[in-house]
This record gives sequence, C-alpha cells and structure tokens, in this order.
Amino acid sequence: MVIFIGGLQEIPAELYEAAKVDGAGPWQRLIRITVPLLKNTTYLVLTFGMINAFQVFDQIAAMSKQSPLGSPSGATSTLVTFLYQQSFSYMDMGYGSAAAVILFLIIFSLSTVREILGRRSE
Repeated sequence: MVIFIGGLQEIPAELYEAAKVDGAGPWQRLIRITVPLLKNTTYLVLTFGMINAFQVFDQIAAMSKQSPLGSPSGATSTLVTFLYQQSFSYMDMGYGSAAAVILFLIIFSLSTVREILGRRSE
C-alpha cells in the first residue's frame, strides 16, 4: 500500500483538475487518469508479490518448530522448504542447489512473461 500511495502522489493534480473542467466524473477520472498512470507501480507490486509468494519460509518454519518442515503431511510444504530440507536437514547440497536453480527459473520465467504482457499492452 505504501508503494501505491507513493505512485498516487506522483500523479500531477493538474491532470485531475483539467479532467474535472472538461466534465469528467469521478469514475472517468479513475479509469482514464489514475489506473493508466499507476500501471508501472502495479507492475512493480505484482512482481515483488510474486517473488515473495515463492519465497515463503519464515511463517512455515515458525508454525512447525518441533516437527519437520511442511508438517502435517506436507500441507505447508513449499519449494523453499523443500530446498532447505534437502540442503540442511539431509545434507544433500547438490539436490538443494538444483531446487534453488529451479526456483530461480520459475521466478525468472514468470517475470519475463509479465514483462512481455506489460509491453504488449502499451
């Protein structure tokens, strides 16, 4: 929300005033001024959110203090917890490193797709 507030503060007030003088209502100002000018901010927030969603670890580690990560029955298991277990619980660094590379490739490919779709809509 802080990033969106910063993006909203960067929109010049003169644009809203000019639209109001031209007879645009609040809905038209939102659709034709605010949303298009917040496109880059929205892209940034979506990209950061996607990366953070793939890297969830601390909440899962806090929930399963005394039991194995991903307990019960792997219900909270993610790629990052799998990577951690392989690397540090089972001491299989090669397998954990391969999981880290897969995580990187997933995030990179989704970011690339998002970038291509963002350029196409311009």
